[in-house]
Amino acid sequence: MMNLRNKNIAVIGLGYVGLPLAIEFAKKYKVIAFDVNEKRISELKKFEDKTNELNESEIKDAENLIFTSDENDLVNSDIFLIAVPTPIDLSNNPDLSITINASR
Repeated sequence: MMNLRNKNIAVIGLGYVGLPLAIEFAKKYKVIAFDVNEKRISELKKFEDKTNELNESEIKDAENLIFTSDENDLVNSDIFLIAVPTPIDLSNNPDLSITINASR
């Protein structure tokens, strides 16, 4: 089993999946929480979650969490968890373009 204590974890995409995931990991590990939406990052830095997934105290309690929209903050990350939307078309085929772009 991998020891995560000395690893830097990045969660990319802070929506209804990514934000709670980042908060849970930040209870024990250092986490960089990244989203391209600068307004979203600004709100989260003020402990505001417009998706209502988490309340102010849940965000404040994540002491090991850094919110950012700067890609350069991801450079030293060892583990990347990607939690971005994967829309489907009328035939239920996933559009992976957002996931592919987030991976770049």
